[in-house]
Amino acid sequence: MVQEVDYKRKWWKESVVYQIYPRSFMDTNGDGIGDLKGIISKLDYLHNLGVDVIWICPFYKTPNADNGYDISDYYAVSEEFGTMADFEQLLSEAHRKGIKVIADLVLNHTSDEHPWFVESRESKDSPKRDFYIWKKAKENKEPPSNWASFFGGSAWEYDEQSAEYYLHLFTQKQPDLNWENPLLIEELHRMVRWWLDKGLDGFRIDAINHIVKMENYPDAEAPAHEKIVSAHHLCSNLPKVHDHIQNLNREVFSHYDIMTVGEAANTGPEEALLYVDENRAELNMVIHFEHLGMDSSNGGLESWEKTPWSIDDYRDVVTHQFYRQAQKEGWTEDRIMRAIHQSSRDNARTPMQWNDQAHGGFTTGTPWVQANPNARWINVESAVKDPNSILNYYKKLISLRKEHLVAVYGKYESIFLENTSILAFSRTLRNEQLVVVMNFSAASAHVEIPEVSADKSIKLLLSNVESDLVETRVDDRLQPYEARIYLRGVIPC
Repeated sequence: MVQEVDYKRKWWKESVVYQIYPRSFMDTNGDGIGDLKGIISKLDYLHNLGVDVIWICPFYKTPNADNGYDISDYYAVSEEFGTMADFEQLLSEAHRKGIKVIADLVLNHTSDEHPWFVESRESKDSPKRDFYIWKKAKENKEPPSNWASFFGGSAWEYDEQSAEYYLHLFTQKQPDLNWENPLLIEELHRMVRWWLDKGLDGFRIDAINHIVKMENYPDAEAPAHEKIVSAHHLCSNLPKVHDHIQNLNREVFSHYDIMTVGEAANTGPEEALLYVDENRAELNMVIHFEHLGMDSSNGGLESWEKTPWSIDDYRDVVTHQFYRQAQKEGWTEDRIMRAIHQSSRDNARTPMQWNDQAHGGFTTGTPWVQANPNARWINVESAVKDPNSILNYYKKLISLRKEHLVAVYGKYESIFLENTSILAFSRTLRNEQLVVVMNFSAASAHVEIPEVSADKSIKLLLSNVESDLVETRVDDRLQPYEARIYLRGVIPC
């Protein structure tokens, strides 16, 4: 028996989103850097995969101190990616194929080369001075507080010209904007409207939960043997951030039918609900990163471990900061590089592997960062031909999600089992129920779920192992790392 579930259909809830790192997706002019025309050239591939929305990482004008998240002009396309006409063509072509487009929106900081900051640092009397966070030094020119940047070192940078410090939660090339300034907020709102009026279907909003800072920027209690404290944590999810997001929603977002996704690191479940509760009118959803701890193994990195890469092969500012710090702490080169192989952001930014040709078919030139050597056997072209490939498995998952609304709107309930290596849950909507059972271990496992194991009408929709190894009953033995999705009918009240 199941109670009737009331739900409101929204296109963004039912969409499958594909993230594109434009620098690494497809290069069409041979300069080794992916471009907007490259994305256009692969829209059919994305459409055939079943993608509804593409999220494009920053493509704005930038000096690239942090791979595009340091924006020097919100209204311009970076020349290495193409032109505004290219972006408009991408938007038009994507929409023609039924694919929506969302973009990264960076509201916490700009580049120090942005005209606002250039004007801000020229004089303490500049009209743009208060667009950023400037503070006087302590005695002996010490920083205003003991706050640390996310990338290491002080979060305060001294400016000789104006004899004050400015705040940067990230690199010194990314000064933080001052959300206490209503004129700045008006400028940001104007910019967001401009992109939405151009036809964008929404945004992934970078570091949105950090836009509000602690009042008076006080020193924080530091752990033993530490002199500075992460400002990234001190300035996370402060109450006033919700006022600003609600205002942004009220003044801008609510006037468009769009998707809004907030990047909100250091956010727990209860805090996340404040951002996404429909009655609060803030954001549609948040990315919180807690899932990154689910897999602590280095599976899939074997080919990297066996390849003699050096720090010179990496481009990520965080990776280089870690390398320098680890050297100071006396780490061996082997230990440093093993850690980098495990966790560098560049690992997720290597060129897209389209075929088994040089550089994975990404470029005819020299790629901005090396392609993974496994492109010779792991690539789109070979995966399309292999019915048991991960690519084709994802196509089946996407198709299943589109066919069964219960996968989107169904009530979620955990199924607790004695075997801790098994994760099982159900989703129920009206007269349908999906039961998902996953084995997270390298050993096979016997699974019995009393609620459905005796139901002869249950149907296996999908498994990630070959069909001749799978029976249709839930109480079978799951293969190592096997995942199954079952469908059964339920009797409504």
